Amino acid sequence: MDVYIVTGASRGLGESLAKQVLKKGAAVVCIARNVNQQLQSFAEEAEGTLYVVRSDLSVPEEADQAMDKAFSFLQLNDAFSVTLINNAGMVEPISPVGKTDTASLSSQVNLNLLAPMILSSAFTRLLENFQGKKRIVNISSGAASNPYQGWSAYCSTKAGLDMFTKTLAAEQRDHSAPVESISFSPGVMDTEMQKIIRETNKNDFAHVDRFREHYIKGELRSTDFVAELLLNLLSGHVENGRIYSVKEMI
Repeated sequence: MDVYIVTGASRGLGESLAKQVLKKGAAVVCIARNVNQQLQSFAEEAEGTLYVVRSDLSVPEEADQAMDKAFSFLQLNDAFSVTLINNAGMVEPISPVGKTDTASLSSQVNLNLLAPMILSSAFTRLLENFQGKKRIVNISSGAASNPYQGWSAYCSTKAGLDMFTKTLAAEQRDHSAPVESISFSPGVMDTEMQKIIRETNKNDFAHVDRFREHYIKGELRSTDFVAELLLNLLSGHVENGRIYSVKEMI
């Protein structure tokens, strides 16, 4: 049995990933603020098993408890692999430095960077004696290496997440049963996040026309397509600590 713990699995890429591994018979723990009734109905007809942990990962205290709650559902005696996919993230607030309020900025940094670090730390600790395959996938972005005006926090959190991936890989390299970690940049997808970006005022986000053009030209990839590419990647050998991009696979 394969086990997947997916954050932000109530919609978008997270939902697509959950559905595809459920079809293959995996046990899936969805960590999200909201319950997706459609996903639960899907799981009832699928080969796998779905568990739900309701948690607002932008609140550090909730993130700190989420992994223990996830593992309370799981019996790992029959597990071949356990994979954590840190998918939950937010692009807001979108505005230049100096125009962002502290509460919004804190929520974004907590969700995009601090929560994956907290969850990965707990994952590594709880699976210290597990001898099967252990993997962490951090969902990154092209914004990790490209500055966008109005995205100072988003770019910074994704860059930080990539460095966290590399550092964790370096720490685990000499372990007999290491936690393998990679980052994966999924590119532009047809998601609620893209809708938020397109609706942003140009004074707050100078690149908004570029993202509107992606939508008009039909260049947004489906989350199902990207999920399949990521799972195909994970089915083979991955380089520990590497930052992968969807552009390498299409």
